Amino acid sequence: MNKRTLVSYLPAIFIAVILCNAKAAHSQQITCDSQLLYIATMQPFSGNSLFAFNPAAPLSAANPYPIHIPVPGSLAVSPNLNNPLAPSPTFYTASGAGLLYGEISYWDGSAWVGTGHTAGPGPGFGLGAGGGFIYSISNDGDVYRYNGTGNAVFVVSVLNWLDGSVTGTLDISADCAGNFYVLKPYPAQDAWLRKYSPAGTLLQQWDITGLPLPAGFGGNNSFAIVGDSLYFDVPGLLTYSGYIGAGTVAVTPIVSPLFPTWTGDFASCSGIGGVDAHKSHLLFRCDPAAGMLLTSSGNAPFQHTVLSGSVTISGTGPAFTANGGGDAVIVITSAGDPACTPVITDTFRIVAPPAVDAGPDQMVTGCIPYPGNLQGIVSNMSSAAAPNYSWAPAGLIVSGGNTLSPTFSIPGDTTFRLTVTLPNPGQNDCVLTDSVRIRTQQKTFELALNTSGLDLCPGQSGELRVVPAVAGTDYQWYRNDAPIPAATGAGLMVDLPGDYWLYARNSEQCIDSSDVVTATLHNNPEAAISWRRGPICTGDTVSLTATGGQEYTYHWEPEHVFALSGANQSGVTGLFDQKTTRVVLTTLNAYGCMGKDSLILLTEPCCTIFIPNAFSPNHDSRNDYFRPELKPGQTLTQFRIFDRWGNQVYNNTNLPKGWDGSYTDGEPAATGTYMYYIQYTCSDNKIYTQKEALSLIR
Repeated sequence: MNKRTLVSYLPAIFIAVILCNAKAAHSQQITCDSQLLYIATMQPFSGNSLFAFNPAAPLSAANPYPIHIPVPGSLAVSPNLNNPLAPSPTFYTASGAGLLYGEISYWDGSAWVGTGHTAGPGPGFGLGAGGGFIYSISNDGDVYRYNGTGNAVFVVSVLNWLDGSVTGTLDISADCAGNFYVLKPYPAQDAWLRKYSPAGTLLQQWDITGLPLPAGFGGNNSFAIVGDSLYFDVPGLLTYSGYIGAGTVAVTPIVSPLFPTWTGDFASCSGIGGVDAHKSHLLFRCDPAAGMLLTSSGNAPFQHTVLSGSVTISGTGPAFTANGGGDAVIVITSAGDPACTPVITDTFRIVAPPAVDAGPDQMVTGCIPYPGNLQGIVSNMSSAAAPNYSWAPAGLIVSGGNTLSPTFSIPGDTTFRLTVTLPNPGQNDCVLTDSVRIRTQQKTFELALNTSGLDLCPGQSGELRVVPAVAGTDYQWYRNDAPIPAATGAGLMVDLPGDYWLYARNSEQCIDSSDVVTATLHNNPEAAISWRRGPICTGDTVSLTATGGQEYTYHWEPEHVFALSGANQSGVTGLFDQKTTRVVLTTLNAYGCMGKDSLILLTEPCCTIFIPNAFSPNHDSRNDYFRPELKPGQTLTQFRIFDRWGNQVYNNTNLPKGWDGSYTDGEPAATGTYMYYIQYTCSDNKIYTQKEALSLIR
């Protein structure tokens, strides 16, 4: 896999960083007699571009500036190893349109020329050059060396190149002695830069700091060694740079809209030799009365010049002292390696330390522990500074302890101390401090539920809910100490027995948990109807009894049937005047659980009427009246009585008492035999008649 396809969602990007002459860049020729940075980019949706940048000069509309050279792939700068008649030094590449994939090619001033040699087996190589060699590195961390006479030869496999799915940077750099460098920036807490000899022997390793970046880019990054500085990029984001110290490289981002963002591959003229070195040093005057130590990077002869400020210089080199106060800029030139860096120029910028403010005192209102953020301020900080931030007490910092805006969690009133440490080469580090007071005020947050216990019946559910529910509060319900999936609302419908409780966090991050509510599942009560079975005449009354517990509540339906006794007791009496009646018994126990029973009562018309065959109207209050005994559902329509000669002696359908044994004129009727005739209707709506003899006895 080549560099452009390592991460499919990142557009292909290539950068060349070259220390060269601006005039030569415009003419599409490369010379390396001054410090310039060439940046070849492939901008998304707009094609590739080449820029030149002078790191020693400020960023401006003219720095960096574009150059019109097509960029087919990753780049390196080297003396021409293949054609003594072609421009030298020149660009080299290992991939590009129209070229054999992985073939090493060089720029002849107007076009790319293939060498017929490859940078290694397979595609996907980053290039770097130095000491008369062109080095290449593969996705697997294999390093190859090319000298212009054949395919590149294997040198070494870099240890610890792969970390999970993330590799080291698919790029390589070299110095004028032929030593090569590889970089692994991820994970950020374990980033390193390594230096190897031309034979592949590990010579040194530096730790990389200042890369708060997420893992995942891996080989899509690129880097270059420019003198004693490292340049490192994240495609589409930022380029970082930093001084290569004794064992650490502290990098900071180059933040400017003038600097290209879609960068990816670096190379430098540092490997060619004969290039003057320019080094910048930022020093902080933390003690106004103390002299500032200035140490030259090269050898005698030394020459110093005060460009600005009111300081005097003492010393003969390589160490000098700047005496006097205030800001100043001093330049010291010295001799370097004649083959690599003939002249070394050290520029020392002495500035006052920044102002440090731990931020305003705060009042935090909430629940224990109290969360919040600190807001430290550092004023008049040079963009070239690499400060380290720390807060104490560190145990109360939750995150961001190495930033100006950490998050804290405190049990009560707390004083935090901000310490800003500024690396100060050649001097004691500049340590600046300030404090901030955080006061606290507790808020109460009590969680209450609508009930202390829940009684459940089979097939039914009960509700638990917060009283009152507060907007912006996060809830989680538990059953038997296990969280209930998706139960995150202010209410919960419960249909299983168990111990339930609720955890809540309000908008101020206060937390509380409710008391435990036990849900108990009860059985439904027994419900059974008992009655004396037998035929029922339409209109009869029937007694029904419910069998069950003594503490049950009863209800009979239809209610109007049981109007005689009432419908809410265990024993009832009902009047059944319909042919078919469905009787329903509902029982409730003390927990509201319900039992039911029902039966169908069928009635039949009972249309036989009872009439006595004798009566004695002697006013002894016994059998003094003669009348038919009607049943429910029977209605008398005619009631007449005749003597033995056919004379009608009584005609009345109103039966409050019946016939009292008197004629219509009130005269008592004689003892003897009489005839009666009745006509009536029954519950079946038919007309019935009956006539018989009766005896009147006195």
